[in-house]
Amino acid sequence: MLISAGNMILSEGLVLQEEKYWKEFLGKEIISENNSCELYFEEVDIEGFIEKLERYYPEVKYVNRLMTHSWGQKVIRFYDPDGNLIEVGDDSCNIRTGFLNYPDT
Repeated sequence: MLISAGNMILSEGLVLQEEKYWKEFLGKEIISENNSCELYFEEVDIEGFIEKLERYYPEVKYVNRLMTHSWGQKVIRFYDPDGNLIEVGDDSCNIRTGFLNYPDT
């Protein structure tokens, strides 16, 4: 981890930036819970993840509680404390295989 000028650079090239620097860069206010994008993660034990989430962050604001997509993947969506949309899905089914088997609509 490297911290430099408002950026926290993590492994695999993930960079987190402090809000004040992002506002300066955009020249606009940041609108939380705007659903314009989401951060997606996979979790081996999604039920265990939800249990920890609710224990450590009991005021979690869900977009949707645990649901199962038609291809079999379980997911939840919620807002983090900064209003970013987070999706966490289980990795028990191969998502690429799931999409290949998902019928076109």
